[in-house]
Amino acid sequence: MTTPQSNRPEALHHVLYEFQMLHWAGTQLWAGMQSGLMKNALLESFLVHARCIEEFFRCASKYPNTMKSSDFALSLPVDAKCAEEIKRMHKELAHLTYERKRSPEAPGWDTKGIARQLIARCLEFLWAVRYAEALMAYADNRVFTETLIQALEGAFVSQLGCEVEQRSSMGPVAFIPTSTSADIQPGGGPHYLVRPADRTTDHS
Repeated sequence: MTTPQSNRPEALHHVLYEFQMLHWAGTQLWAGMQSGLMKNALLESFLVHARCIEEFFRCASKYPNTMKSSDFALSLPVDAKCAEEIKRMHKELAHLTYERKRSPEAPGWDTKGIARQLIARCLEFLWAVRYAEALMAYADNRVFTETLIQALEGAFVSQLGCEVEQRSSMGPVAFIPTSTSADIQPGGGPHYLVRPADRTTDHS
């Protein structure tokens, strides 16, 4: 019998797409070139993909066909502040509830704060799977993974004001995750340092 986890190489391709869309929507949003409904569309796209990725890393879904990062390599739950923003998404974006507020009364969304947490975890995950040949051999997973590492590291530093600490100049660098989850396994990769920064919010 085929289980959802048995086709992990193909499933990984969908995970990579989620990372790609979070990055694209975020960079377009932070460029500040859009307004009105187009800005709303970018913001909602960013939040939907952020919600999906947070659930993937939290690994707490009760549904057996929901992908979890622990199916591939590791569990990387976000911090409490980011988790609260995700809870808001359930009530104010994913579902039509009476807790929705009209702008400018709505508090706005700390998109860069959310991105700092999620992109750090996306990068840690990508470094953990990039040496898994069975996962990389499917379709263009290897190229997709390498391209994402470059793009996300660029955004992590230049747009989000964080740091990438290289542990070695020879071969894979030491993998030091920012999370303390017991599910994390050692691997190759930098240490992604999430630095505190001024909160900037985006309104729909």
